[in-house]
Amino acid sequence: MSDLPATENRRDQRCRSQKFSAASLLILFLGISLTVTLFSSPAFATDYFPTSVSVSNGTITSGTYSSVQSVNGTYLIVQETGSFQITYTFTNNIPAIQNSIMFTGRYQGNSTHAVELQIYNYSTSSWTNVRSATKDFGNSSTDYNFAWAIPGTLSNYFTGTAPNLTARIRVNHTSSGTSSHYFYTDMISLSTMADLSIAKTVSSTPAIAGNDLIYTITVSNGGPNGATGLVVTDILPIGMTYVSNDLGAAYNSGTGRWTVGSLAASSSATLNITATPNTGTGGTTKTNAAQVAAVNQYDPDSSPNDSAGDEYGTAASTIYAETLSMSAMTVGDFSGVTLSGSATTDTATMTPFTVTDARGTGAGWNVTVQASQFAEYSGGYVPSGRILSLSSLSMPQPTVAANGTSSPVPAITTGPHIIDSGSAVKIASAAANNGKGVYDFTQDPAGLTLSIPASAYSTSYRSEVTISIVSGP
Repeated sequence: MSDLPATENRRDQRCRSQKFSAASLLILFLGISLTVTLFSSPAFATDYFPTSVSVSNGTITSGTYSSVQSVNGTYLIVQETGSFQITYTFTNNIPAIQNSIMFTGRYQGNSTHAVELQIYNYSTSSWTNVRSATKDFGNSSTDYNFAWAIPGTLSNYFTGTAPNLTARIRVNHTSSGTSSHYFYTDMISLSTMADLSIAKTVSSTPAIAGNDLIYTITVSNGGPNGATGLVVTDILPIGMTYVSNDLGAAYNSGTGRWTVGSLAASSSATLNITATPNTGTGGTTKTNAAQVAAVNQYDPDSSPNDSAGDEYGTAASTIYAETLSMSAMTVGDFSGVTLSGSATTDTATMTPFTVTDARGTGAGWNVTVQASQFAEYSGGYVPSGRILSLSSLSMPQPTVAANGTSSPVPAITTGPHIIDSGSAVKIASAAANNGKGVYDFTQDPAGLTLSIPASAYSTSYRSEVTISIVSGP
């Protein structure tokens, strides 16, 4: 992947001093990324075709054994004259034991007739139904496309010595037929089959520009045969930068090819790719796809490189808008006290709040709190009204926890904090390259504590609390 030079346009917004305020840094990123990946042709299973065909109680009206060696609409057509059998023989042309039968074709006859697919068992000298069903082929005017696993001990169905094994397959029609019934074979072969599937997940969504996330790709083989020559592709979407993977050279980040090699039946393999959303991707959704690109076996329900079926999996992650922000925090009212001639205290609650740094710059940030001096209030501040002494309001030290895949937790200033002393108090600070992500702040249940002197006048007082977030360590 190659990125053209990027242009950055930054606009800083100063901290807005509202009751609860936050600074944000907007980053615009303009860039173009062009990727061209070339692959060799995918590998498919090798099919082995009949070397001869014979028919009992039927007549071949079109085609020969060579007509069934590819799916091309050229048929071996058998017309019924009774309870027919079509035997496809593979003589000395199979190099190793196979586990599956592939068939394309149809039976046009009576839908109630039993038409079975069988394979010859050399150990028992008898024919074995490939499936337990009593009717494999129903009446149809369109072709079937079947991939059936051969049951039982595979070696029983092959005779001779590799690489020159022999086998026989039979279509067995057990009902009386008429001359208006036909059996069409477009292709029949012996092959190996492995049912592959892809599962794809992402570690974080929403995600943060500049913060790593992990794509997990799992390829599973449902059998019945082991897979060989297996290759999976996973090309990162534009706007994502590759960081690392946990399989080393088995995954090529340039081509996106993961060389799995062999995968036994009923087993799986997993690859974890670490990547980073680029600056400028905020507010977008990145979808990463993985699929089987090549395998030497036939898959009964999907094909390599078709971006479909269970050999194809995706995972999407939404990228936070690239701002520095803080959720609203609510401060409750004090409950009120009855003066007793002695100093006393009153408490008010503070709700949790969340800081999100999705800028991807690593500039750091600070959270500060400041409260105004308590002054007499009656529907509005009373001019020349009574006041409480400065440094009467304290806030406990908050706790903070990273939410999701965030960078190191920011430093917390030791408290409690006196927040009405006339200047802002820093309660948390993220150093440069820290604080990228989402952080949840929680307060002591007691929240704010107000110290009320014995000399206080009996009236209502009010203070405004401002919590702010500003850019910079």
